[in-house]
Amino acid sequence: MHPVDEQLTVVHSVALDILPWPAVRSRVLRAIKAKLLGHDNIKIDIMFGTDAERIVISPFRIHNAPTDDAFRLDDDASFEATMVPGNWECSKTWLEKYWFIVDESIVQRTDYWWEKQGLAPVITFGNPVWPGSHALFSFRSNS
Repeated sequence: MHPVDEQLTVVHSVALDILPWPAVRSRVLRAIKAKLLGHDNIKIDIMFGTDAERIVISPFRIHNAPTDDAFRLDDDASFEATMVPGNWECSKTWLEKYWFIVDESIVQRTDYWWEKQGLAPVITFGNPVWPGSHALFSFRSNS
């Protein structure tokens, strides 16, 4: 995974560097630099997201990793699984909060993983802020 230009010029936490999507890293750092997004807030949300009940959980699930702790990078298989953007699934809470930085491929891959778990897909609407990303999300219930 190669750094985007903003990672070389904007002071930031290593927590942002773990995101596997270059466009997301770039958007986050540009938003931080423009003071549109709080650095500490997104850092905490990347590492220790919360669910709807404010219970601390990871905002991401990394599939195809050999252990449940996908951020444990002490073996090659875990590291390799973590570096593949398609292995990442975003939580509903994280997508709702950071809709303005994700793009269609992230939503599609999350939908793929959700479908495998019997969950309803994310419904998206166009985003005027970032071309190729989404302004709003709607979540269907399974009933």
